[in-house]
Amino acid sequence: MILELNDDEAHEVEMAVLAQLNYLRHRRERNCIVPGDRIATLEALNARLQGRQASFQARVVGWLHAAFGEAVAKDRTERNHRFLEESLELVQALGCTRSETMQLVDYVYDRPVGRPAQEVGGVSTTLAALCNANDIDMEAAREAELARIWGKIDVIRRKQAAKPAHSPLPGPTPPPDGKEEA
Repeated sequence: MILELNDDEAHEVEMAVLAQLNYLRHRRERNCIVPGDRIATLEALNARLQGRQASFQARVVGWLHAAFGEAVAKDRTERNHRFLEESLELVQALGCTRSETMQLVDYVYDRPVGRPAQEVGGVSTTLAALCNANDIDMEAAREAELARIWGKIDVIRRKQAAKPAHSPLPGPTPPPDGKEEA
């Protein structure tokens, strides 16, 4: 449904959306329980009102909520594990060896813990540099991946449901000797 609004009405709607969005952000900053999908919806609506697309992060949050619900979307341990898995898959695909990876794991864990926001900046910067060095269009790759996972949301839900609870591994854990049990 598309509403036809005059400029004054559109401005009023935009101000109401911004007020609600700011209120919810304020409550979240104060550690109050705020439904993440409500913020993501309002951010997307605000972006559309301003004639632009919602941020990539807001669109990913929308997908997370659609695929798994808020509990899994907000599960920091789960998000850490999935990020690490994807990061390792990327460097493996680009030729990083297991030995190099394990050396870097030891190096990082032997150092003081960093500040999350600064580390996100570092991850974003080095990912852009890595993509540049490998002639990968980072923007196109992320948009293609988001479109791909929207198309297989049911498969991803089944994989999540089969995953052992609280395991860093994304699927059933194989026996230590690598042999299937009868």
